Amino acid sequence: MCKKTTLILTTLACVYITGVISVSFEEDTRLTANQAKILTEFRNRVLPILPHKYMEENIYLVRWLRARQFDIDGAEKMLLKDLKWRADNNLDTIDDEDWKVFELEYPVNQDGLDKQGRPLVQLNFGSEWNIRRASVTGRLSRLARWTYKYLENGTRRVRKLQSEGKNVTQFSVIIGMDGFNPVIHTCVRCMSYYFTLVDVFEEHYNGHIDKVHTLDLLEPARVLIRILLPLLSVNTREALVFWGTRQKEWKAGLSKDIDENQLLQSYGGTLDADNTTFTI
Repeated sequence: MCKKTTLILTTLACVYITGVISVSFEEDTRLTANQAKILTEFRNRVLPILPHKYMEENIYLVRWLRARQFDIDGAEKMLLKDLKWRADNNLDTIDDEDWKVFELEYPVNQDGLDKQGRPLVQLNFGSEWNIRRASVTGRLSRLARWTYKYLENGTRRVRKLQSEGKNVTQFSVIIGMDGFNPVIHTCVRCMSYYFTLVDVFEEHYNGHIDKVHTLDLLEPARVLIRILLPLLSVNTREALVFWGTRQKEWKAGLSKDIDENQLLQSYGGTLDADNTTFTI
């Protein structure tokens, strides 16, 4: 076995089951004296170019510094790139677009909260998301944009809770992989969707997610994960929680973080996916 393959498999093994530790609000917002000084300098640098009031908050700015290990030049470059990307892709008005078809074909639920008050994004990827269909109908880039929408909505919901005085800095994701099929999920043209998503997530949403629970992983889905894992930052890899097909185990694991009435019925909860109430 080559060294690169060994590294990939070793990394996967290290995060495979439950080695993820949630970051509390206090831990996420605590700074050393030197980090606080860097944050002040960073804020003074970028304040004149920030287009929205929420971006002026320290809790927003520190995210970019953490993503670049408090390298102020690197964080500034990353933030400038994000602002341009947001403007080029009209992220501020993404909810105003017509998403009716995607709501039906690629459903996402954003109603729940975990026990720490973090918003939840829940989707049955394996059984409901047909990536090949998007590819053959020329909608792969549109599907990627649909994915940006639920990432964006997750961050907006965090800000909404913060405005209500809640100590929340991140959201969490639950992805069901039951029904994963290589033919419809990992066709050759389908792979561009995953690579685009990884690039966008790492550059624009790094550190925004507390945990990503991936359920019902069979070998075909693990192959995809092995391909993508080396492309992820340490921050992102530390958020991943991979579960196999033993429902008793992953339901017990989810119950430690999430109350039953906040989980979709397909994950052992009581939340009705057809009766959503969440609005930004």
